[in-house]
Amino acid sequence: MIRDEPAVSWELAMCVGKVVAELGDDDYFGYPVDGGVGSFVDAANLTTLCENETYSDQLLSNLDIYLRETGHTAVADDKDRPLVVAFPVGNGDGHYPTWVGLTAGGEVACFLTDFFVLTDDCGSESEEP
Repeated sequence: MIRDEPAVSWELAMCVGKVVAELGDDDYFGYPVDGGVGSFVDAANLTTLCENETYSDQLLSNLDIYLRETGHTAVADDKDRPLVVAFPVGNGDGHYPTWVGLTAGGEVACFLTDFFVLTDDCGSESEEP
């Protein structure tokens, strides 16, 4: 959640240079998951994380404790602002698309990764949030 406003439209998140029109009907851009854990990180935090040699150790040690209590964990800076948030993925290792929820004004409201655990009424996987 980025803003406390409802998402009224959704776009597939992608890296610079990727074009949705190049995708086939069942294709998507997504991020790879290894170890059954996904995460969100703001690009503005990457430098801080890369400079912190212990952040991955902090994250991994927190995973076991916090996942049982809250379903996610975070590594924070010295002002207790999260730098990265990690969470277990629905179907384990794989490749998963993330969607960007936009407000009526076109601002980013939230991000949502589809882990293919929810199905539509027919029992097949949903195509978008």
